[in-house]
Amino acid sequence: MNNYTKFRPKWFVPHCQCSLCADSVSLNQLLCGPCLEDMRRVQPGCAVCADALDGISGTEMVCGRCQQHRPSFDETYAAFVYQPPMTRLLWQFKFRARFDIGNFFCHQMVRDLVPKDRPDYLISVPMHTTAIKERGYNQSAYLANLLARELKRPVYHDVYERNTTKTPQHQLNLKHRKRNLQDAFILAKPRAGKHVAIVDDVITTGATMEVLAAPLKAFGVERISVWAVCRTYRE
Repeated sequence: MNNYTKFRPKWFVPHCQCSLCADSVSLNQLLCGPCLEDMRRVQPGCAVCADALDGISGTEMVCGRCQQHRPSFDETYAAFVYQPPMTRLLWQFKFRARFDIGNFFCHQMVRDLVPKDRPDYLISVPMHTTAIKERGYNQSAYLANLLARELKRPVYHDVYERNTTKTPQHQLNLKHRKRNLQDAFILAKPRAGKHVAIVDDVITTGATMEVLAAPLKAFGVERISVWAVCRTYRE
């Protein structure tokens, strides 16, 4: 039994209800058809951060923010836009240990990632040990494990260590997010590789990814991809 399945709640049983609206569905089907259609998928936008481009899209286009301050990561992929009802589904995955939802997310991501260039290895966004004890598991590590298995690539969870416990990023604006991340991560065991993918559940401002990507680039990694379940579109 791995480190993630052991945290499966005792009440977890195969379900026949939609995880959002509770309508009847086939055995182990996560969502009904209408709820699945309500999940807004990310459309092609900025080639670097995946943000929307004011109605203009294209795989080689870069938004104004990334042109002005080029991130250390090179590209971003996210499956869904972070808005209801996705917010409810993601909350169940993160805070109610709904691993079936995590499996659904992985399936949706792999569908789009398989045709792309595969990285040399994957890493997840680390959580502090205190936070892992409180929640029971690291949702980013769970996703990275699933993606690595499906893509047949190694995954390493010891490349970075979480140095401090600070205010959760989702409670802060961009300015305070950057300040909150100062000295938050330690590059503990960097590994050689030309292309690395960093896996997380939600991309908001990209501040966390920048903090993780910059030291890897300095170490010699040539290309860094950011993979996430959801992307928040900036105003």
